[in-house]
Amino acid sequence: PQEVFDQLIQQGEVESVGTNSINWLGVPLKVKERVIGVMASQSYTEGIRFTQEDADLLEFISAQVALAIERKWTEEQMQQNAARLIDILKLGMELAALREESAVLNTLVTCAAVIMESAMCTVMMIDTAANEAVLTAHYGMPESTSSDLRVPLTLPVILHMLETGEPLTLSD
Repeated sequence: PQEVFDQLIQQGEVESVGTNSINWLGVPLKVKERVIGVMASQSYTEGIRFTQEDADLLEFISAQVALAIERKWTEEQMQQNAARLIDILKLGMELAALREESAVLNTLVTCAAVIMESAMCTVMMIDTAANEAVLTAHYGMPESTSSDLRVPLTLPVILHMLETGEPLTLSD
């Protein structure tokens, strides 16, 4: 109803754009029960009102639209995964040709950063005698970074991986 729409405008939840419609019908676009958008139809002709039959029809159409969107997303994800796999295969071939550990690690961190689309990648080896992790290879770190960078094994992120043997993801 118009009252609900007016209330949503007052609350700043929606913005009125263009000419006000006489009748509006909206249905959710759902992919696997997750709402990814809204599909709507407006009428500007007096006397044309949407019915439950119209709502059912638009809901059916929106399900087809959502399926098409999901297929496109899946296709894009498959293309990204294929590109990553090709990069990993190339990395394997490059590493097989290298003989020195430092060359292998430097190639590895560079390729890993590219594959992961990250700005930085490092390899730190554990020095149990010194109770430290030692920077062994890096990509994307400032040039002023010491080639002998050492951090204590008690650093929470390192300690977590040492204790659990599990990956750790940190987000802001």
